Amino acid sequence: MKKGGLPVFDYSFFIMVAIFWAVYFLAKRNLFVPLAAVMERRRTFIVGRSEKLAQAERNLQEVRQAFDLRLKEVREEERALMEDLQRRLASERDHSVSALKTDLQKELETHRTAMAAETDKIRAALEPEARRMAMDVVSKVLTS
Repeated sequence: MKKGGLPVFDYSFFIMVAIFWAVYFLAKRNLFVPLAAVMERRRTFIVGRSEKLAQAERNLQEVRQAFDLRLKEVREEERALMEDLQRRLASERDHSVSALKTDLQKELETHRTAMAAETDKIRAALEPEARRMAMDVVSKVLTS
């Protein structure tokens, strides 16, 4: 600016404002709109995946409940089979023990009969000898 003169009007401010708006509209068309479209597609993708995840979690929960129910049924069937097997084994064991007891009682009775016969036989064999020895002892006691 000169001394005492009129100020010189500078158009550079208007040029900078025009450049700003030109850059803004070009950036909006070439940068902001495509970026917003990409962000919208990303948001849509994330929402879709979130819905699929929620559906997969529901399906997993249903499958888990069905599995737990089936597992419970299988365990109950297994427990019933084990109880049945234990009952049958206990019955067979009781039957075997009673059969063995009967056999042992028969064998014991046979041995008792054999021992009684042997005892009678030995008694019959020793009785005359015992009488003779008793007579000898009595005669020695009386003679002494």
